[in-house]
Amino acid sequence: MGEVIKSTVNKMMDTLDAARTHWLTAVAEGNPLMVALAEADAKAAMLEQIRNQQVAAVLLRFCDPELAMTEIVGQVSDSEKIRCTGLAILSGFVPGKDEYAIFSGTRNAPSKVYVKEAGYRKILAMLPQAQIGDVQVGFPRIEQLDGGIEVWAVEGRADCTVAGKRHVVEATGQFAIRLPVKRAREGNAVIDNVDGIAAKARRRLLQQLWRKATGSAFVDDANDADAVPPDGVEVIETTALPAAAPEPAKQPLPLLRLEAEFNDLVTKLDEVNATMLGEWAAEFRSQTHLEALNLAWQAWNKIAAAEKPDPRVHSHITSLKNELKKLLPAKAKP
Repeated sequence: MGEVIKSTVNKMMDTLDAARTHWLTAVAEGNPLMVALAEADAKAAMLEQIRNQQVAAVLLRFCDPELAMTEIVGQVSDSEKIRCTGLAILSGFVPGKDEYAIFSGTRNAPSKVYVKEAGYRKILAMLPQAQIGDVQVGFPRIEQLDGGIEVWAVEGRADCTVAGKRHVVEATGQFAIRLPVKRAREGNAVIDNVDGIAAKARRRLLQQLWRKATGSAFVDDANDADAVPPDGVEVIETTALPAAAPEPAKQPLPLLRLEAEFNDLVTKLDEVNATMLGEWAAEFRSQTHLEALNLAWQAWNKIAAAEKPDPRVHSHITSLKNELKKLLPAKAKP
């Protein structure tokens, strides 16, 4: 990169960093009008920067499909790629880190920045005195809505603390997150990746935490294009915390007691020759085994997020997950 272009890009980064800091300061102060003004100033500063041809060329290069640094969904014009990439960088994202994607717009709506799970975790961590708690999702299950539409229904719960306030959101019952079930044209086998469905559910929980904590989208917050109504996440709690709230003690993972229940689950599935967990659950409604499987699923997520997991526990859960993979169709295995 030439020195002139490098200097221009550095100037853009300094401008966007300052604009983002100004917006975060307004969020910390808690005045909705000042937050909106700071957001408008930040986006105006971004638009001014991308008018520079050298800056625009650099931003467009991040969208080159041969570089594979930015996921582009649909037909997006070069000018929209530049604007959305500028908005993503303004938000604190880095091209190539799988923190966002760009979704094409419509005749009446511009293209959107789609914030991924990693992106939401990053921008939530930028907020004042921010601490992200557990983001837990249950095992995705298949349901049938009125009209015969098949959907994945995922329940979950998440919480975070920002500027002395704790926010909790839930997706349960009528508020469960719902996504369509995708089946192969030949054979009608489910082809969804179960881990991918769970990731979308975690993203939706983090998205709602972000909206509640900031009162603003800031980024052009694109929704999941394939969400199926009724779909929603309910804000169930927003409370001010004491100045020196003690950190809650970590509870031990209820893992080791699941082995007998899980082995029994495998036996039951073999007996009925089921090919999908959702079909078996719908027929037998065995809450004991479903609860055990749900606990195991949440435990896997915690193990994956742990910095120093207990090797014995990790080995145990890995063996359980391998057993689960055997129960899913080949094309649907995580």
